[in-house]
Amino acid sequence: MRFVSLLFFCMLSLPALADENVATASLERSWGLQLGDELVLTITMPEPDMTVDSSSLPQRDRRYGAWLHLNRIEQADNGLKMYFQLINVPIEKQALETPEFSIRTTEGQFVTVPGVPMTIGSMLAADIGELRAAMLKPDHAPVLLETQAARQQVQLALLVLVLTLLVLAGWHLGLRPRHRKPFANAVFHLFLMKWRGRKDADAATRLLHEAINQTAGTVIVHSHLQVIWDAAPWLEPLNDQIERFYQQSTAHFFAREAAGAVDFDEIYALTKACRAREKLA
Repeated sequence: MRFVSLLFFCMLSLPALADENVATASLERSWGLQLGDELVLTITMPEPDMTVDSSSLPQRDRRYGAWLHLNRIEQADNGLKMYFQLINVPIEKQALETPEFSIRTTEGQFVTVPGVPMTIGSMLAADIGELRAAMLKPDHAPVLLETQAARQQVQLALLVLVLTLLVLAGWHLGLRPRHRKPFANAVFHLFLMKWRGRKDADAATRLLHEAINQTAGTVIVHSHLQVIWDAAPWLEPLNDQIERFYQQSTAHFFAREAAGAVDFDEIYALTKACRAREKLA
């Protein structure tokens, strides 16, 4: 009974074995392979009319085993070409095989791509003494480039830049007072007084009076403020502040009994406001 069952199983297996399709695979070069070499695996289908289903092909751009990386696949007449790259090698020469694949045709038939023998090895010697001798040597000392000329050029450029900035600063701060407008000149001198820590309210008052007189082209007193509005209508939005300044100035300098001290910061703020209007005039 056991013999009959074995015979029946063998009879069922024969059609499956007969239907198994095995492709022909070969390498353009299978010996003397070293790290980084490209392997071209040529696959020929068992029957000329077989067409490969591209969805059954091995995945590209991935590693297969410890040694090979599949870069790309090209379909050729009645077959395929697979381009592998050798990404790892053993220390000693070793005989291996390419990976075995199973692909499918468009008719649904499965075709086995067998492994192909190949021989790979390292560029290093297998003997441990020779291996140490062949190891990479340390980097040599860096070759220093001459930078003296470049440093001199950078220093000269910085010197020219500093001198240019100093000239511009001097021209802006003190070398062109004749070209300043009245309120600009007053703001400049008040800024210097504040920067030096000499907040002289009387001097600040006289500076602002002088700027208003120069703008109007005549001496302005409290009772004739209309002259400044006619000469510089752009100052009229500051009417209340300027009138209060004249009241405080008159009370401080001309009253029989001295009034309270004039505030330097208040005069400085009013002068800056007049300067802002002067810019837009």
